[in-house]
Amino acid sequence: MTTDVPGQPALDFPPGGRVVSGVEGRTDVWFEEYSALTHLNLRGNLEDPGFTASVTGVLGIAPPGVPNRVARTSETCLHWLSLDEWLIVSTLSAAVIEKGLAVSLAGRHYALVNLSGGQTVLRIGGVRARDILASDCTLDFHPHVFHHGHCRQSLLAGAPVLVRRVDERNDVAFDLVVRRSFSRHLFDWLTDAAHETGYILRPPH
Repeated sequence: MTTDVPGQPALDFPPGGRVVSGVEGRTDVWFEEYSALTHLNLRGNLEDPGFTASVTGVLGIAPPGVPNRVARTSETCLHWLSLDEWLIVSTLSAAVIEKGLAVSLAGRHYALVNLSGGQTVLRIGGVRARDILASDCTLDFHPHVFHHGHCRQSLLAGAPVLVRRVDERNDVAFDLVVRRSFSRHLFDWLTDAAHETGYILRPPH
């Protein structure tokens, strides 16, 4: 079961989490859902210094100009999608960001679309996380290729995803930004792929 209500979990993770043991009782992968985040698609012209300065003034970070990079603060991540397009994922409310950018970018050419109700973030981590992802995705997840702070767009189990490496607590981890309509399919595929490795469902955020 999935839900398209903004801020509500798209997936039915148990409130207290769950442990599914694999071979020899191992649990080499874990999953978390971050459903209460703001998702905004931003388009603009990086060659316009005023655009960059305005975005930086509101978000505290400039839109990255290098392909497949992420700029971040403790509250907000700006993901490079194309030469003039970025995905904002933030703990700040959409209203706060939209109002700030509307004022700061007034008179400039830009577009901002709220995607919060249509997307969620599924985080996968653990010693076998790379193996699980690589089993049905064309991206190279080797640590010397896919660095911390990088993002890539691809298909995973047939679902369009934006993948960001987000290692935490000395553990390998990746965020999968996915449409809510694909989230159940993707989650079912991931947990099936992790059946032998074992996995932990962490309480939802």
